[in-house]
Amino acid sequence: MSKDQQKAKITLGICLLLILFAVLFYEFQVMHSNKILPGVTIAGMESDNMERNRSQLSLDPIYQQAMARKIIIQGADESWSYSPQKLGLKEDSAATIRDAWSIGRVGPFWKRWFTRWETKQNGITIPLAFQLDDQVLQQEVEKMAQTIDHEGASAELTIDQDHRIGIKAEQPGIQVHVEQSKDKIKEVLRSGDQTVVSLIIQTVEPEITEETVLSWQINGVVASFETFFNAAQEERSSNIKTAAQALDQVLLMPQEVFSFNEIVGRRTTETGYKESLVIENNEFISGVGGGVCQVSSTLYNVILMANLPILERHPHSLPVTYVEPGRDATVSYDWADLKFLNNRQKPVLLHTEYTKGKLKIYLFATKGDFQEVRLFSEIVEYLEGEEEIIHDKTLGPEQVIVEKKGQKGMVVDLYREFLASDGSLISREKITRDRYRAQTVIRVPVGQ
Repeated sequence: MSKDQQKAKITLGICLLLILFAVLFYEFQVMHSNKILPGVTIAGMESDNMERNRSQLSLDPIYQQAMARKIIIQGADESWSYSPQKLGLKEDSAATIRDAWSIGRVGPFWKRWFTRWETKQNGITIPLAFQLDDQVLQQEVEKMAQTIDHEGASAELTIDQDHRIGIKAEQPGIQVHVEQSKDKIKEVLRSGDQTVVSLIIQTVEPEITEETVLSWQINGVVASFETFFNAAQEERSSNIKTAAQALDQVLLMPQEVFSFNEIVGRRTTETGYKESLVIENNEFISGVGGGVCQVSSTLYNVILMANLPILERHPHSLPVTYVEPGRDATVSYDWADLKFLNNRQKPVLLHTEYTKGKLKIYLFATKGDFQEVRLFSEIVEYLEGEEEIIHDKTLGPEQVIVEKKGQKGMVVDLYREFLASDGSLISREKITRDRYRAQTVIRVPVGQ
């Protein structure tokens, strides 16, 4: 290699070193400079070559304007006005300056240089930075949702006075989508200048639609039964009405179990029941809810006539007057329930009608899916009343008082007959055998 070539090579090397030194020196200066690079704009404010502390002071009027806005939130004909602070927004000028200063100063070397060149050529705008309390915003959006949210109503069957079936169409509900609404509100809050935002509201279709109700094919009465009571007994009549109302429009889906106690609930004064006569410990005494057993017994007969499987039923210990022996069903929330199963392929619907002195319960379902049924009781045996002897020291010698003379007890079989369309007998089955007690209370002198 000639001397001229060596000199040229050395000169080139020195030039490259000088260029590298200049680049590194420039990079060092830029990375340690307090100034924002050219082309950077903060929320419309020219800030290139502006120092950090000066930029922060210059942002104060912009932040004041942003925080002085009234945020109008709209949805479903409702409107709310909020200050940004009320929605959990706080200014963060330090973060804004930091974001502006970081342009061209993050990433690998080559990326930083490209960003600086692109920013100088085309410019870049840095939005105002804010802090947002998500919990505060969540609470406010949920408050608005409580005003707007509406569950709507499922389609349902209707029954007119002639017991014809109709359908009341469903009413869709509306619901605020809280998370999506929050995201939209956040965008407006952080924009610094927008003021109006709409909540994200979605339609909620009811679980049961008119099409669903039509698929049930409930088209008429398949069984009914009525019992009578003394309307002058106001407390007992009131209890019958309260329990009957609880059963009205109860829909039982296929393979669903009905529980009288679950539907009617506890019989207490707090739930609207009054004191009347009930059977307890084989005698009639005053208790809350007297008369409810007439409702359960009426329903029991309806279910027997519909030939739905009885899963639980308890007879009274003493005969009752409102149904024939063997056709009663006593209930007590703590120990005795009336349960049956809808073993059909389609739903069934209960409907109750309470009038002065009469209770009638209907079962609506698909007509044609149920056979005609006839029930009858047969007294197998009469039982003499059991005597309860009470020794009363207030009685004189040979004095005997029959305090209560009960009716005779009995053993009763209940039968169900299945009939053809012309009324002829197809088959007969025995359903239950019940035993009813009778009791006579006699007071006698002590020692007798």
